[in-house]
Amino acid sequence: MLAQAICTVLILTCVTADTANVSQNHVSRFEEISPQQPWDSWWDEDWVYRARVFIDNQYNNEILTEFPIPIQVPYRPGMRPDFSDIRFTDVYGSFPLPYWIEEYERTSGATIWVRVPEIPAAANIYIYYGNPDAPSESDLDAYVELYEPFVEDPTLAGDWSVYRHAGNGSLEGCWDPSNEVFYLTRRGCDLGVAAFTAVDLNQLNGWSLVFEYLVGGGSGGEGFTTMFFKDETSYTEAVPSCGNGLGFTTADGGEIPGFGVEFDARQGGENLSKRHVALIENHVDNHLTHAYDARVSDGVWHSVELVYYQGDVNLTLDSDTLFEYNLGNTRDGFGYGGLGFSAATGEFTNDHIIDNVMLRKWTDPMPASLVGDEESLIQTVVETSFGYIKSLYR
Repeated sequence: MLAQAICTVLILTCVTADTANVSQNHVSRFEEISPQQPWDSWWDEDWVYRARVFIDNQYNNEILTEFPIPIQVPYRPGMRPDFSDIRFTDVYGSFPLPYWIEEYERTSGATIWVRVPEIPAAANIYIYYGNPDAPSESDLDAYVELYEPFVEDPTLAGDWSVYRHAGNGSLEGCWDPSNEVFYLTRRGCDLGVAAFTAVDLNQLNGWSLVFEYLVGGGSGGEGFTTMFFKDETSYTEAVPSCGNGLGFTTADGGEIPGFGVEFDARQGGENLSKRHVALIENHVDNHLTHAYDARVSDGVWHSVELVYYQGDVNLTLDSDTLFEYNLGNTRDGFGYGGLGFSAATGEFTNDHIIDNVMLRKWTDPMPASLVGDEESLIQTVVETSFGYIKSLYR
């Protein structure tokens, strides 16, 4: 056994003599919390290169679990030009980690989100590459907690629960298969809806909700809300409101606990000063903060990002920050975890349409990461074998 190991080492040393000298760059601010893993920890020998990825979470006051982080991956010789052979594993090479390639530039670099099981103040994982036959395993589920592009009817898939004021499934909370969008309401009178996802926000320390909406086509009134930390159970006992209640309250005007952002054009007509976006609690008239904005009802698609972290709420509309507000509480103080949307029409009507709803975990600051020096499979075998031989003669 020893003679065989020595022979293997001598052969491999000759093969790798020109590549054995690998630079060891100092990694500023990144703590290497585990030693470099030997050859026998190599995840899969069909991948001939790997590199340590150093993750720095020292400025965050919590340990992150099952958290997606962005990694800027530089292109290196041996990678496929489209980064499809990229794989990530834990630092011991025990199991692969799910990832999603957000964007890449061929033979230049890529932004890749990797879901890491646990990130304390510092952590290490590995990136593997150098398999010309490997197909991409990029998966958006590695990045999001929820993604709904409405390519299928969400009410039939069981992922959404819909409560209707008039019980009209063709006008309230209805899927449009031709355009693959979801109508909270169509432009009929006296409609109302509350539609909830299956997500429990109380399971997340922080989150970012992104969605698109279009409101218009009618007489220019009423509005919709996105609801969070909302009590869904109240809708099993009372139907959502129509008209001014925006579906956020019960039909008799009763409050339903929870928060929301309302996109309100309920005054109708051309009085743009009445059109506003507001952070609300329990009732549509309970404004915590607001901003006047005509984009709540202009017949154009808009993009919204709503971020919650440690009581802070931040809302951007088409990348414009409309407001920042502190709820004065933590997630442990909110009694409900419901996430969804509501909308209503009354005398004034509109189509209220949503699309591409996406929720992901959020923290501030986001952990930083750095891809370290390249290791080759052959070189690692040599170094491991030399270490084994040395140990025999101690």
